[in-house]
Amino acid sequence: MDISVLSSRLVSALGSDRRLVVALDGPGGAGKSTLAKRLSESCNLVSIVHGDDFYAPMEENARRALTPECGYMRYFDWERMSRELLEPLSRGARARYQRYDWGINQLAEWIARQDLRMSTVEEWLCRCIGRRDLVVTCYRDMGGRSGCSVWDCDVDLDGLPKQVILKAYPAGFADGSGLGPRGTARKSALALSELCKFGVPTPDLIGRASRGDTAAIVYERVQARPWTATTRLEAAEALAKLHMIAISEVDDELAGLVRSSAPNRGRTLNGLKDYRDLEQSASEWGTEYSGLAREVEWLFASGEPHSAMGALVHGDYFSGNLLASEGGLRIVDWDCLALGDPMWDLGFLVGADGGVGEEEAAEVVAAYSRLARVDKEVVSWHRRCWRAFWKLRELRERAIAEA
Repeated sequence: MDISVLSSRLVSALGSDRRLVVALDGPGGAGKSTLAKRLSESCNLVSIVHGDDFYAPMEENARRALTPECGYMRYFDWERMSRELLEPLSRGARARYQRYDWGINQLAEWIARQDLRMSTVEEWLCRCIGRRDLVVTCYRDMGGRSGCSVWDCDVDLDGLPKQVILKAYPAGFADGSGLGPRGTARKSALALSELCKFGVPTPDLIGRASRGDTAAIVYERVQARPWTATTRLEAAEALAKLHMIAISEVDDELAGLVRSSAPNRGRTLNGLKDYRDLEQSASEWGTEYSGLAREVEWLFASGEPHSAMGALVHGDYFSGNLLASEGGLRIVDWDCLALGDPMWDLGFLVGADGGVGEEEAAEVVAAYSRLARVDKEVVSWHRRCWRAFWKLRELRERAIAEA
């Protein structure tokens, strides 16, 4: 098999949030090391560890007396490989192990290994924070959306531990605002540092950097806790504060980036387009659920309404970006910040999370209305659209499961 095919399969199996161990076995001289080296050269995410480094020092007579089965279990130090190599790497930490030296039958120098993605993480952190001497002690790949990468990192800086979030914007990411990686990162960084001045709760910005067509930001990790009965109400009040900020009041650079950002409109209705897939997997759904089918048709026919109001809008205002903490709510992911209809955001808050009941939604809208105006007809339309979306999604998942 061609080495490029193997490399492609390896990267595909690895994914964005997995660490993969690939074992190459065979008799002496079979080409294990050669294959590993070629994979390493073809795939940036491959780090080579030689199994010979984990043999256990043992007297020659004792080693010769071992049966093949005993040699497999006793001469090879599985526990040391697990403790010094595999366990640290599985946590996203650095691994250090002592190499077995065949010539002297002893453990020799210490060797450091790390998931090569940690090198990328560490490089971006150094650039964003402006320190080349920081050490990443552990990181967790949080996956990210829209082609971005998000890492939860433990950093050692001057001997002091610090917990941060790193978000990297690669070239070619799903750029909804049209600003590109550098512009989007700059806008998000300015939002974190500027909007808190108006009472909008955000994590503290730590740094930002760019390189070529890519960019990244670093901000404090929020020690999140589960939502309570009042978290969504708190989010409604914070949203109203955001919508009350005049574009003329914010930093000139942030204002320019916001004005240049494409508004993230139409997302609610676009979610309903999933029903076309449902027609293919369960063509009778429109008959069996005629009320839902009529509702979907009405939503498409009526189109998304827009209020006469305009404001700074978050663009993705749902629980995934609203972090409850001991210090109160913190709002993250400002990539879609733009000028638009504030009712889009409010519609997301009462609809984009499944399971928000009518009573809770009414309380949320009421909490928002104490600080800012509400167009109830527009919010009602978004609420209906989200209810239809969640019902259709449930039907589609059931149809796929039964197929």
